[in-house]
Amino acid sequence: MERRNFIKIVTVSGAAVAFTGLTAGCKSDTGNPAHEGWDPEKLTESFSDFRLKILSYAMLAPSPHNKQPWKIKMIEDNKMLLFIDSERLLPMTDIFHRQIYISQGTFLEILSLSSNALGYGAQIQFFTQGTDSVENTGKSPVAEITFSKLTVDKDVLFDYITKRATNRLVYDERIPEKNQLQTLEKIFEEAGCTIQFITDKNTTSQLADLMTEAMKVETYLDRTHAETVAMIRFTDEELVKFRDGFGYENMGLSGMSKFLAQMFAGRDKAFSDSFKEKTVSVTRDMTRSAKVFGIIFSKENSRMDQILVGRKYARLHLTATQLGLAMHPMTQITEEYDELASVRGKLTEITGTEKGMAQMVVRIGFADAVPHAPRRPVKDIITI
Repeated sequence: MERRNFIKIVTVSGAAVAFTGLTAGCKSDTGNPAHEGWDPEKLTESFSDFRLKILSYAMLAPSPHNKQPWKIKMIEDNKMLLFIDSERLLPMTDIFHRQIYISQGTFLEILSLSSNALGYGAQIQFFTQGTDSVENTGKSPVAEITFSKLTVDKDVLFDYITKRATNRLVYDERIPEKNQLQTLEKIFEEAGCTIQFITDKNTTSQLADLMTEAMKVETYLDRTHAETVAMIRFTDEELVKFRDGFGYENMGLSGMSKFLAQMFAGRDKAFSDSFKEKTVSVTRDMTRSAKVFGIIFSKENSRMDQILVGRKYARLHLTATQLGLAMHPMTQITEEYDELASVRGKLTEITGTEKGMAQMVVRIGFADAVPHAPRRPVKDIITI
């Protein structure tokens, strides 16, 4: 491999390009214990409490930077409370915790799908103790979930929970078909949020440039860049220790490429000028490869709106997986810290204001499969 191309590939791991912390299926995971959560059917054999079986699937929900910001308190014998884990926020890039609330929605949607598949109904009551201020995020439960034994038809999307993976590779030249986009669009019918697909070359080019600009802003601000670098797992040992964030294999590196990346692109180089320059360059290549962007809007921006966006996004990504499409949420362009205001304003100029607030921007296309991101054990999110 040419050194120039190697550096370019390696630097993908520094880009952390657009998590939210999300493919046409998934390349086989390694034997690393950090990936064992992606076989929940096997893990549930050790659980006597049906709620833990359900949670083993809910843990596979997408979240920004793969923070997995969930805490569960079991109550009675058929209920649980969902809290935001205040130790797993992104205060530099997600200053109002909007993305964190979106990830509560992804968690609840996967939980609901899994409950039904395992023979339970899940009644969800939101904010039973009110909503928290930004400063007190995580103090009160986001939701109270009550389970009841019941026979319901399994949603076909359940079968794709363990196949879904965020694909951050450069996408190939194939273009999603119109009927595929129409199928994705149906997810948002009769919902409090909408999706707009951008397919014309001029506008996708404008969006690619804006997302690259947003990445540049984030990368060259030390406080925001540090927040992303903190979630990169530069070695297999780090993956096992933390079981969150993302490693080289999530970027499609394996074998010798992965070995060289671990040798020459470690944490000590993450703040170098060359690392930052390549991070922006890789983002440019990825965004320019996209033939379709999807923008999810909500009319308002309440906590319930954010949760609804998360629930719909979870179904969007699962459906994309079912259709054989790669998907990648790119969060930088919607982040709300002051230095990004100009870029956000340019996004609004492209999308207009009539649809409401742009909550998420995703790339959609085709690419080689990538392994799953790591997951923590279910017990790690259970609180007394």
